[in-house]
Amino acid sequence: MIRIIRIFDLLQHYNEKYSDLPTALTGKINGSWKSYSSRQYIDTANALSKGLLAMGISKGDKIALIINNCPEWNFFDMAIMQTGAIPVPIYPTISESNYEYIFKEAEVKYIIVSNGEIYNRIANKLSSVPSLLQVFSIEKTDKIKHWLEIFNLGKLCTFFIAGFFHRKDRQNQTLARNL
Repeated sequence: MIRIIRIFDLLQHYNEKYSDLPTALTGKINGSWKSYSSRQYIDTANALSKGLLAMGISKGDKIALIINNCPEWNFFDMAIMQTGAIPVPIYPTISESNYEYIFKEAEVKYIIVSNGEIYNRIANKLSSVPSLLQVFSIEKTDKIKHWLEIFNLGKLCTFFIAGFFHRKDRQNQTLARNL
């Protein structure tokens, strides 16, 4: 059994204990409920981690999450932590000036928003954030990239996430130390 030291170690625990759980997370999409099994939760978080790493995310980088309560928030929170980056959760209801302050002070590289409405609230502040590389949205919008682009990029990657190796594997020890 895995020793849970970091929050994202829970994914390996879920894999070992609850991999056949039919409903781990549920959220409403366009008025209909969508459920994710524990296997989908684990696979989605891992694919997002790989996608973020493929995009150049490194240990200590910051990714802002301005996401309403939904399963995707959980996917990104775990994925970001697995890469060694730092999630910067931000309430969707704060003022535009507070967004700008947080983006600059945290030196965020990426921002994940729930939808176009939140994006519209932050859009005029983005050019003042020199560290920012890209904004993604959970809901599809014409203005910004969709989160599934990160997910799909991760599905193309062939490297493994450190938490899913046995800790005595030499390659895994190196990966785990970097997290």
